[in-house]
Amino acid sequence: MTKVNRERALVLAKLAGDLDLVSLRQELLKISGNDCQLKRHTWQGEAQILNNWLKDIKQPAPYTIFVKGNGKLPFYNFSTLPLVTCPGKGECATYCYSLKAWRYPGSLCRQIQNTILILTQSVQLKNAWHNLPQGINFRLYVDGDFDSTKTVDYWFKLCAQRKDINVYGYSKSWQELLDFKGNYPKNYTLNLSSGHNHQPDLEKKVKTLSITRGEFIALPVEKAVVGKYDTPKYKQNLKKSAQAAGIKKYFACPGKCGTCTKKVHACGSTRFDKIPILIGIH
Repeated sequence: MTKVNRERALVLAKLAGDLDLVSLRQELLKISGNDCQLKRHTWQGEAQILNNWLKDIKQPAPYTIFVKGNGKLPFYNFSTLPLVTCPGKGECATYCYSLKAWRYPGSLCRQIQNTILILTQSVQLKNAWHNLPQGINFRLYVDGDFDSTKTVDYWFKLCAQRKDINVYGYSKSWQELLDFKGNYPKNYTLNLSSGHNHQPDLEKKVKTLSITRGEFIALPVEKAVVGKYDTPKYKQNLKKSAQAAGIKKYFACPGKCGTCTKKVHACGSTRFDKIPILIGIH
């Protein structure tokens, strides 16, 4: 049974990020082989499905572009490949939780597909956006980030075209956001993600943007309490890390989006404007 380890997944990710589709197809063929009867949800089967689409990326995308959500994240959302679409990445690359999704062939293949769709500014992506339900909360980038100012421009124009959608996200692509020359959409809320590679002067500038809510900071906690957000031990760990970082006032992320308060979710609300939101590195 063929499996794709992280090293091999990174090769696929880089080829997709470079839009080297010829080489990407060759690598996928090495995984799938020439068997025409491969099963879904296996590396061989998903590699074959993705490869067939890459023959002509104008044909319908094989994976759902926007994911409706789950118990941890109930909102519609969009992801691309982590690392290769993250120009602002810094120390976060050493603990990036998004790479854990690469254990699942469908997740990696969807990220590859979506990366290609956004880099080529596909009409399919635009059409899927306009077909989303009215008045939803939407997380832009669970995995990945704005790869360029061109992509920032693309998304912000889409946001402006769907003012009914409440869009929020976490980003380290601060230079790309600052270089954007258009009007920042009023329905997009930016959380400044920690673990970046930027200097303090750039951070000061991006904090002044009209779309910026505040910081979302991942802090170290003991391995034994990772993900145990409701436990006293986790909360003690987070408080200790906050004190070490000089953070006195903060809001602790409960781990499940949409459960912050009874009325709003903190990362997308002006109610929590300028208040750091903290979570343990997971």
